[in-house]
Amino acid sequence: MEKDNTIHIKQGTTIRDYVFHQCIGSGGFASVYIVTSVRFGTKFVAKVILPKAADVLSAWDSFDSEVNSLVKLDHHHIIRLYDHFSESGYFFLILEFCSHGSLFEEVRDCGALKGLRLLNVTKQLISAVFQAHINKIAHRDIKPQNILFDDFGRVKLADFGISICSDINDVVQNFKCSPAFAPPEVLKREPHDMFKADVWSLGVTLYFAATGKLPFKFRTVPQALLEMRNIGLAITQNLVPPIIFELIKKMVVYDPNNRITIEEAHDMIMTDFQDKINKANSAVSKFPLLKLGPASPGPEDVIHFNSGVKNPNSFESAAIIKPNVIALKPLTFGIRVRTRQSCDLRKSTVSFPVFT
Repeated sequence: MEKDNTIHIKQGTTIRDYVFHQCIGSGGFASVYIVTSVRFGTKFVAKVILPKAADVLSAWDSFDSEVNSLVKLDHHHIIRLYDHFSESGYFFLILEFCSHGSLFEEVRDCGALKGLRLLNVTKQLISAVFQAHINKIAHRDIKPQNILFDDFGRVKLADFGISICSDINDVVQNFKCSPAFAPPEVLKREPHDMFKADVWSLGVTLYFAATGKLPFKFRTVPQALLEMRNIGLAITQNLVPPIIFELIKKMVVYDPNNRITIEEAHDMIMTDFQDKINKANSAVSKFPLLKLGPASPGPEDVIHFNSGVKNPNSFESAAIIKPNVIALKPLTFGIRVRTRQSCDLRKSTVSFPVFT
């Protein structure tokens, strides 16, 4: 199963309850495989950790950190851990399968996120980090590659392999982090607040999502620190929603003492969303109420037309009620919805009262 310090598991191999398929990623002392549960017939992801002779403690620490963190974090925007075990000297994590790849892949393939997609990803990601922090868990490796999307395009924060559970006021001298997303205090190898470091990494990640590029050139650490301190980041305000601009501006701050906390960021994004909901409700409330017409529309009140969508009874036409009539019963339409995952059509039924 091991060759050249890399984990190789042959397709079709069954370990415990899991049939292994293709390898979808590897790095360090871990490889990631798609697996299927024999018992449930469900796809999962298996993260397989190989403890090299010189790194047994590091491998165990990574495995232990990820298990302990994910057991504590039951949240809809944090990847779920379903099983974990060791077998033949290997450590296995059985995780939720996220079929739509990572934030890095989406930006690489489709460009920067825009509009509602950017707002939703931001809100969901902040919600995930907020959940970790209120449970005293610092992720310590927030970056686009570790932000995955499930079948419905929802955020799943992943890879808690170097996470640490600690009190909010503790400082550490452990400097593990991806350099391009590391804050100045980590790059300078200073004792630091891990939770404030997470906020910086989150801000750089949001900058990448909104612009499609990194805020700082990273040829060397001294050059990056100089740019962070003297130049700062540049972002065109009118190209991103105002709330995203404000969040990035307050997260990517050189002095960690002046950086916002994840609680403040969470309050900002939730307040912004609530304001949008209130404005939408206010706009709807301005429409005048219509007087009730006859309980049942007469023949002259119904207009037939070719709707282009067949209803469950395969009628070729649909009905529109004229404005002077209000339906007392919901109208039911059969709607075919195209999913992102395949070209198969999924049929669902939506019922709602028609108010005109």
